[in-house]
Formats: sequence, C-alpha cells, structure tokens
Amino acid sequence: MTGVPPSIERDLVQYVDLVASAEPAPGGGSVAAVVASLSAALGAMVCRFSTGRPKLAAHEPEIRELLAGLDRRQKELLVLARRDEAAYRLLHDAFALPRASDAEKARRKKAIGEASRGAAHVPLLVAREAATLVDLALRLLEIGNPNLSSDAGVMGLLAAASCRSALLNVKVNLPGLFEEERGTIADEVARLEAGVETARAGLVERIG
Repeated sequence: MTGVPPSIERDLVQYVDLVASAEPAPGGGSVAAVVASLSAALGAMVCRFSTGRPKLAAHEPEIRELLAGLDRRQKELLVLARRDEAAYRLLHDAFALPRASDAEKARRKKAIGEASRGAAHVPLLVAREAATLVDLALRLLEIGNPNLSSDAGVMGLLAAASCRSALLNVKVNLPGLFEEERGTIADEVARLEAGVETARAGLVERIG
C-alpha cells in the first residue's frame, strides 16, 4: 500500500505486538491515528452498502462524496500514525541530550521545544480528522443503509475515542512547546474536546 507507514504494513498481530513491546514507538499517538483510520474504513463500508439502492437514491450523490473523503482519510490517518512515531522518537532523543553545561542546556531546551511542536502537531491533526469523522458518522446514520446503523455507530464511537486520545497526546506535549505557541494550541484543544463531546452525546442518544 503506497504511503502506508512500514509499521502498519505489518499484519495486525505484528503491529499490536509492537505496541505492546518495550519500544518507545508506536505508542498512544500512533494507536489513536490507527483507530481513526479504522473508523474511516467502517464509514466507507457503510457508504458502499448504501449506494445503488433505490430507497436511498435521493442521497446517493452525497454518499458517494462521503465515500471519496472517507477513503482518503483512511489512508491519510495511517500516514499520520507513522508521522506520530517519528515525532515521538525525535522528542525522546531531545530529552536524552546532554545538559552538563549552560550551552548544552540551551541546545537541549531548544531541541525539546522543536520536537514538542511535532509531537503536539501530529496528534492535533489526528484529532481534527477524528472529530470530523464523528460528525460524518451522525450523517451516515441519517442517510445511510439502516441495516448498517450499528457499524455507523461504531464508526462514531471509535472516532470520538480517537479524538480524545489524540488530544491527550497534544496536552502532554504542551509544556514543552515554546510559550508563544502554547496558548493557541491549548485553545484549539479545548474547542475540539467540547465539540466532540457534544457530537458523541448526540451519537449515543441516537444509537441507544
């Protein structure tokens, strides 16, 4: 699969075993991205079972548009999983830099700030995509094949969990960010958390 990270190209058992290992990555950020990719995959399945059906003909153009976006997100989120692994390794290496002298401390502080930016930015991208997936799940519950309502529900619940998990990874890395970036990202985290909780509550109410 072109563009899919090497660690994800392994079969599922190998990937899960790698997560469970003593390796520093993949960790929670990568897993959150993979879960969001699975959410998108479920949504794509719902779309494919919702096309070519006379009873849903009025919504077919929208469903096909949703399908194209979900197929794209499924692949992009796997790429983000790999990017998260790389970002975490850079942060891990930055914290391991020497700090005996003032010059070494300054270099280490700068390296941690730069690495923290990546370690926060990648899960923030995942959280944004996952939040959108919750909304798309709600839409598929409205216009998709009713026989797959449970799959659309699982899609939304996975996406909500992914979003909250990714945001946790963002918040963990906030202290290492340069001060001028910290407030802006913290504000977006708060907005995403509030939005996904509202959407998740609506989803749970709908699916029971």
